[in-house]
Amino acid sequence: MKVPISIDDETFNITDDTTVADLKRRVGCNDDHALVYRDDQTIRVLDDDAIVADHVEPQSTLELYPLSDNYVFR
Repeated sequence: MKVPISIDDETFNITDDTTVADLKRRVGCNDDHALVYRDDQTIRVLDDDAIVADHVEPQSTLELYPLSDNYVFR
């Protein structure tokens, strides 16, 4: 089943086995970015090996953050 996920105002359809690394490649971001999911109570940084559908609700919005010594989550 395909599920829509939004990143930077663009919608991507993912399947039940789409990994974070797969999605990051489709978005065209660098490997040194983290994919972040926020809900009402938590912020989750998703590992590249994680299956997106196991951690994110359908029609959610994810955010990309560069990982570096000079950048912190806001």
